[in-house]
Amino acid sequence: MNQWYCSVCHEKFDSKDQPDTCDVCHADNRMIMNIKEVPQSLDQVRDLARKKLKGICAAYPSCDGNFDKICQREAYGKPIGLGGVGQGRSFRSNFEALENIQLNMSVLGDHFEPDTSCSFLGIGLDFPVLPSSTAGAQNYNDALDETMFCTSVLRGSKEAGTIGLRGDTWFYTSENNPSLNAMKACDGYGIPIFKPRSQDVLKILIEKAENIGCKAVGIDLDGCGSTIMARQGQPVFK
Repeated sequence: MNQWYCSVCHEKFDSKDQPDTCDVCHADNRMIMNIKEVPQSLDQVRDLARKKLKGICAAYPSCDGNFDKICQREAYGKPIGLGGVGQGRSFRSNFEALENIQLNMSVLGDHFEPDTSCSFLGIGLDFPVLPSSTAGAQNYNDALDETMFCTSVLRGSKEAGTIGLRGDTWFYTSENNPSLNAMKACDGYGIPIFKPRSQDVLKILIEKAENIGCKAVGIDLDGCGSTIMARQGQPVFK
């Protein structure tokens, strides 16, 4: 008998063989691992990521978008990947801009416990850091299911005391939207960011988000340049 762990909902269960799905959150076996193989450190997490994302991402300690990173070797004509589009200049510029933000230690004065809590769009957060609105993870070596990836980000955000943003891509539709499916499973906890689709489609998506209980929605304005959306019959607009 072996003990298994669901990386989405943290459920543990006993079974001789690896279960096909989690009985609690319905994650498939890609999200279930033997309890003895669960990473116990960040280095172990990176090692596991390198295996699952072989040839796409090497899970470097510094994710800076430089040309020596394998994510910058994706071929033209393919969907934008982890390394960004073209020469990846925006990727590197964003990294450099974040590097310019530094904290100064102050050890003189009255002792106090720092309070990092804040409010974002009326949502109380323990600290002002939000997971970004990525999408399309299931296209990377089929390492995980898209909806389960979204669910993991949202659950992890809530456990950490913040709220996660979820993105939009060419295989997301108004009828079957992994981002909204995950938020429904999380009782509306999360902020969906939609591509600038047609007004009629956006109205449908926003109404669905509202019905699920989402506190806010957003539009990925840069997404108006997505050619793959248009090629898949989901045009985007300025």
